[in-house]
Amino acid sequence: MHLVLLWLWILEGVFACDGETNGFSGEKMTSADQVELGVGWGWYPFTFTNAGSEGSRAFHFVTTTNTVLKVTDVYCPGDAFAVYDNGVLLGITPTVTAYCENRTPLAELGYPSSGWSSAYFYLPPGDHLITLIVTLSPWTAGGAYLKVDYNLS
Repeated sequence: MHLVLLWLWILEGVFACDGETNGFSGEKMTSADQVELGVGWGWYPFTFTNAGSEGSRAFHFVTTTNTVLKVTDVYCPGDAFAVYDNGVLLGITPTVTAYCENRTPLAELGYPSSGWSSAYFYLPPGDHLITLIVTLSPWTAGGAYLKVDYNLS
């Protein structure tokens, strides 16, 4: 039964293949630039260009419980982001040394490492629209991820 449901989701276009990561990201696209997030569903990719530009996607979710938003740069370290919820600044990911000798396309390696710009933000229940503005981009383009988890603390 689970395989049948998975197949139906794929046919409906629930899973969008992201060209940068060559994997299924589990996101449901509602417009060209907004993604409906699932709380606890894992990492969602976005791309960006130079400093001052917006991330390639906005992320929307509604929850009735407290959550934690996690954001991390990947690939070459040195990029940083201003993170907004419904147009209100939540914070800015920290500045890290820009170098491209160590790279990772994996959010799981970028997020817990101090080598990549990463941050987390606690969010109350409600309707959330997350947008990101690039504050630093020494490589003029890159990729990053975000995810929303239930706040169990």
